[in-house]
Amino acid sequence: PPLGFTPMVERALCRAEEEQGRLGHESIAPAHLLLGMLQDDRGLACAMMEALDADLETVRRKVLGTLPGALAKVRLSAAEQVDGVVQEESMPGVTATDLAGRLLKAHGVLTEGLVERSVEAKLLLLAALSGEHLFLLGPPGTAKSLLARRLAKVCQGSFFERLLTRFTVPEEVFGPLSLKALENDELRRKVEGFLPDSDVAFLDEVFKANSSILNALLALLNERVFDNGGSRIDVPLWCTVAASNELPESDELDALFDRFLLRRAVPRVSDVALPVFLRTTLQVDAAVDSPAGVADAAPSADAATDAGSAASLLSAEDSAKLRAEVAETVAFPDRLLQVIADLRTYLRDEAEPPVLVSDRRLVKAARLLRVAAGAAGADEVSEIDLLLLQHVFWEKEPEQGAI
Repeated sequence: PPLGFTPMVERALCRAEEEQGRLGHESIAPAHLLLGMLQDDRGLACAMMEALDADLETVRRKVLGTLPGALAKVRLSAAEQVDGVVQEESMPGVTATDLAGRLLKAHGVLTEGLVERSVEAKLLLLAALSGEHLFLLGPPGTAKSLLARRLAKVCQGSFFERLLTRFTVPEEVFGPLSLKALENDELRRKVEGFLPDSDVAFLDEVFKANSSILNALLALLNERVFDNGGSRIDVPLWCTVAASNELPESDELDALFDRFLLRRAVPRVSDVALPVFLRTTLQVDAAVDSPAGVADAAPSADAATDAGSAASLLSAEDSAKLRAEVAETVAFPDRLLQVIADLRTYLRDEAEPPVLVSDRRLVKAARLLRVAAGAAGADEVSEIDLLLLQHVFWEKEPEQGAI
């Protein structure tokens, strides 16, 4: 007969598997089980540590120190740096160790209760740090909108969400026309609470919008500006997540698709991970229905922007500071620049089907790699950073990124 587990053991096993996935290990080791047990405040392991007057964080670090791999070392280093650090009222400069700690916490916020969504969360954080946008391709119910909502929670910013169809009118996205402005023969929108006023946005089925919306999105996404009547206003938009069940078929949508530098195909939860997903879902205390791949209730936008919430982990200002710093401190070797140039030539001339990489996408990809290297604490871009290009250089099929 199959073995039965108590709820406490099930929680430990689920968290051990999450730790194994976060650290990029192929199998679960005893250290992963220990980390999972130490996360359970209701479990016996934490009770024993408290009875022995042992510091849980110290024990976690010792366990992490026994695990191999770069991710375990980065996590251990970040934990050592952020412990006991009190965030000042004025945001300090973005140092590598401070950023690593905040990125780990932000990743935890994005992936809490999720199964097989670690890569998507990391790409979303990288897009935000780079001042870029993320496109997610996949079926409904795969946590695409939840990740965007949680990013708003990370930055404690305003969140805008809209499902676009060919019948969606600009007023639903950019705000209604101001009646007072109309009295003065001015066409000006009240943008408060709409896309031009948001920090994080989620646009579902983005390619189904009509031309009047698509044209306005081009400048808003790329230049962070919105033409409101006779004036052009700056928008606070940090990052946009766009989603679709299908790729654009018309060449007219290529310009919009090009605005999303990072692209990722999001599958449903795999058969292997289904037991973990179901166990995790059954442990959710809130009596809500969860979409596939989501094991907890999505936080509302109101909760993310509540005035009493904790200070933001990351913000658009932090991202801008990081980009300015890496431009001066992170080197990009000429040999790797040549690799990127050769890759574009290969994708255009020899790949089947061909992948056409625009000049803008090529430049932004190089900047993205520099930000990724800087966020990891490196002083120059390395060959391993180039693996990120698999999420940048594809058009019609996600498999093109494997090249």
